[in-house]
Amino acid sequence: MNDRRDRVLESRRRLEAEIRARLRDIVTSAERALERARALPAAGVETTAAARTYLDSLEQRVAALRIEEKLGRDARFADRIIG
Repeated sequence: MNDRRDRVLESRRRLEAEIRARLRDIVTSAERALERARALPAAGVETTAAARTYLDSLEQRVAALRIEEKLGRDARFADRIIG
């Protein structure tokens, strides 16, 4: 009878240890997922800021090209009038 009870207790201990180990794995995985989820908005802010900087530089280039184009038209117009 004691042998049977000992085997049941040992089986129970192994099962409880396995459950604890799996729960630790689940908690660790959940914590990593939470860290990644918390990092996403920060990454989004950085990505958005980089995209905004790029768009601003494009806007400046377009404005410069428009000025160059206007100056070129004005110079050609002046050449026709004076020329």
